[in-house]
Amino acid sequence: MNILILGSNGFIGKNLHTHLKLKKKKVFSITKKTSKKDFKLKVNKADVIYHLAGSNREKNDKNFHKNNVDLTKKLYDAMEHKRKNVKIIYASTIHFNKDNIYGKTKKKSENILRKINNKNTKVIILRLPNIFGKWSKPNYNSAIATFCYKISRGLNVNLKINKKINLYYIDDLVNFLVGLLKINFTTNKVITHFKNVKQINLKLIIDKLYYFKNLDCNELPKNISDSFIKKLYATFIYFSPRKSLNCKIKKNIDERGEFAELVKSKKIGQFSFLKIYPNKIRGNHFHNTKIEYFFILKGTVKFYYTDLYDNKKNSFTVNEQNIKRVVSIPGVLHKIKNIGNKDALLVIWSNEIYDVNKPDTYNFIKK
Repeated sequence: MNILILGSNGFIGKNLHTHLKLKKKKVFSITKKTSKKDFKLKVNKADVIYHLAGSNREKNDKNFHKNNVDLTKKLYDAMEHKRKNVKIIYASTIHFNKDNIYGKTKKKSENILRKINNKNTKVIILRLPNIFGKWSKPNYNSAIATFCYKISRGLNVNLKINKKINLYYIDDLVNFLVGLLKINFTTNKVITHFKNVKQINLKLIIDKLYYFKNLDCNELPKNISDSFIKKLYATFIYFSPRKSLNCKIKKNIDERGEFAELVKSKKIGQFSFLKIYPNKIRGNHFHNTKIEYFFILKGTVKFYYTDLYDNKKNSFTVNEQNIKRVVSIPGVLHKIKNIGNKDALLVIWSNEIYDVNKPDTYNFIKK
């Protein structure tokens, strides 16, 4: 199957082109630099044509006609003598009926494609909502990109109209576009409903983006497992200044070694880093409810457990050649000793964030 993308350098086109290339599909592209001769050759070669090119914001109205209507007419003319079956998938917009130059030129483009009088051609028109995600352009084709770019840099966001909008994440759209390759359409079709579209208030979006910006260095967003929050946060990270993403984690150092809180989340708990110097002991305490998972990355340590209910004791050694998950058990005193001659390095996950006021950490007091 030969796949052609018109507008492979654009927001949607770049994401789709990259995805198809990674899937080892036969994909080629048409850009503004493609010659008239190559344009026609590529169209004639294609089994599927994704028409994703066009303008949605221009200073000169003539460019809307050039990049939306004229380009679609060029595709129409190239299809005139095409013989083999072909599927055209056109990225239109929910704004196609609006009384502005963008809506009018997208509607004209739809009508041009509908006029293709070739029984071998099926035209699939997608009336897409607002798309957001990586590789979009601030101040051009994505309000979300604009908000992310400005807020991450401490710039003011001027929200003139506070309204609800429908948002569709670029990876969800790409998966939908790829899925259309497998469908054998018998007639032309207009698609207006898409899965995973999120309707949300613009003010709420801005509030969430400011919340992302103000997160501590080791803090994850609340509800990071929520699908939309995950997508919005990924977009915010993409548009953030690269230097701002690399922040310093505070280390607590004493005669036993080093400890640092790496990642905190009320939803998933806390990840920490622990370094134990040779022949030193960490822990020697117990928890009532807190659970910790210990993973050794380097060195050799010995774990000592004492069950405070019946005073039963056990111990075992763990090293980097034999990586295991070691669990702290509620009500059981545990301590870790570095029995090697080099620093021992461990990563720890706990099921709750450390709270200095309610640490749930108790040293054993003998009777």
